[in-house]
Amino acid sequence: MKVHAKLALTSLSALLLWHTVAAHGVDVCVKHKDKRFVTGPEPEAHKLYRAACLANAGPWPSGFTEEDFIYLGILHDEAGNSYKIGYISTILGESGRATNRLLVFIGDGKYLGRYSDQEEQPALDPPLTLEYPNKAKLGSAVVFKNGIPPKFWIDGDNYSFEMANKSSMRTC
Repeated sequence: MKVHAKLALTSLSALLLWHTVAAHGVDVCVKHKDKRFVTGPEPEAHKLYRAACLANAGPWPSGFTEEDFIYLGILHDEAGNSYKIGYISTILGESGRATNRLLVFIGDGKYLGRYSDQEEQPALDPPLTLEYPNKAKLGSAVVFKNGIPPKFWIDGDNYSFEMANKSSMRTC
């Protein structure tokens, strides 16, 4: 049998199998459906996740396997400003590759910006500090003493703050 005929026969068989399964109400793509999880004190966690979505700040509209938003809590600087901190991890496709971002919101929940390409989820050490799990010689903490740090180093990696882009804001 020629390659094209084999391919056509295989495709037809797969299509007939899909129709048979679909007719019985079985979803063969359950493991591929987008899943979103929001963790943290409510209703604040969902409020911040929505603000991040509207700001095009990291949540993906579709095309991912799983997305976790975790509201970590509140940090304060010495000037008395409050910053709400969220961590979002998006897992893409079969490879399971993750894209992780640390999101920063002002006290009222308005999205300010993010640090991209995070390796690990930090924990809050209030009132001023984010602490990363590694105890590296080249940095494991981020201090908000003077406000949002424009950049910081964790285990030798440099992370820069990316301000919210007003032009990419969504409207719903």
